[in-house]
Amino acid sequence: MPWALSQMGYGSGITLYTVFGALSGYSGWLLWQMFLNLDSKEYPVKTFGDFAFRLYGTIARHVVNVLQSVQLLF
Repeated sequence: MPWALSQMGYGSGITLYTVFGALSGYSGWLLWQMFLNLDSKEYPVKTFGDFAFRLYGTIARHVVNVLQSVQLLF
């Protein structure tokens, strides 16, 4: 969508990208905090599937792994 920024204008476009950048930084910080607090020698956290396993169980791990694989295809 390269035409979206030209119809939106520079002011609102820059604001939009700044807000999305700040939100992605915050979500990365949340993931880092979860990694630091949930990691252990018995259950190491290396992927998003490991987060899902620690929070919801084995089925959630498989669902997250499949969804992440589909995301990589797209």
